[in-house]
Amino acid sequence: QLPGNQDHIKVELEKLKQTYDSQQQKLEERVIAMGKELQEAKGATGDTQHKLAQHSAMLLTSQSQLQEVEAENSQLQLRLKKLNEEYRSRLAQYVKDVADYMDSKSSPGIGPSKAPADQAHMKGFVDSMLKDIRASYKAREEQLAAAARGYKKRMKTLVKKHENLLIAYGLQREQIRALGSTSTDCGPAELHFSITDPELLTNTTRELNRLREAKAKLEMQLHELQK
Repeated sequence: QLPGNQDHIKVELEKLKQTYDSQQQKLEERVIAMGKELQEAKGATGDTQHKLAQHSAMLLTSQSQLQEVEAENSQLQLRLKKLNEEYRSRLAQYVKDVADYMDSKSSPGIGPSKAPADQAHMKGFVDSMLKDIRASYKAREEQLAAAARGYKKRMKTLVKKHENLLIAYGLQREQIRALGSTSTDCGPAELHFSITDPELLTNTTRELNRLREAKAKLEMQLHELQK
């Protein structure tokens, strides 16, 4: 009976050993699989961070372009202001010329018979001045108007492009967060790249900026809690 019991014990031990070996193999396979998943996650994080850095650089470039166009618009407004000032100055000079001309024709020796001729001459003189003013400024006004239209069109395109980049940047930050990275790995908040110039803001961009500001505050609070 004892030898039989020994055989039974050997069988049970063998079963336990096989079970242990099987579980050990499964555990090793799971560890290997988790290692691969971790490497893939790190790779995905690296790729996303690379794209995030690219978008960050593109956003900085876009901000620079917006500033350049704003500077061009300021120059355009300055040129328009100078043109208007020059127009008023030249018109004032013509008015003075007319007054001087009238004074020169109002001497006591001139009889009534010359009045119609003087009036006709005066009309021709004034018409000539007005024609000169219109000819001098019409072309320049048209150039400035064309530049203003071009500025508005270009600015509208740049603002739209900037907002699209900002949305893509925000999505990539969220992807990095979803992969378990800390807030320091996610780059600056979207608010950092937001358009703030009042002349460029629409109702939509104002609302987006408000939401981005609230989100940035929440991220800061979360970061403080995780310390």
